Amino acid sequence: MSPLNVAVWGLGPHAVKKIVPAVASTEGLRLAGVLSRNRTTVDACVAQYGCRGWADEAAMLADPAVDAVYIATPTGL
Repeated sequence: MSPLNVAVWGLGPHAVKKIVPAVASTEGLRLAGVLSRNRTTVDACVAQYGCRGWADEAAMLADPAVDAVYIATPTGL
């Protein structure tokens, strides 16, 4: 069975330290990419994990390589 390609939407400190590494290291999942308005954080994750990076949610949602999206923004947003 091929892995589920997951994109992480929102790259706050918790997502960068906990969520992204967990997705990247979980068997059966593949970190397809990350999305944030902060291009510096996106670029750092892309360099570290070799995934895609987006600053535009429409582009991420339209990407056929994404099977699921983990929304890591604060619950108030």
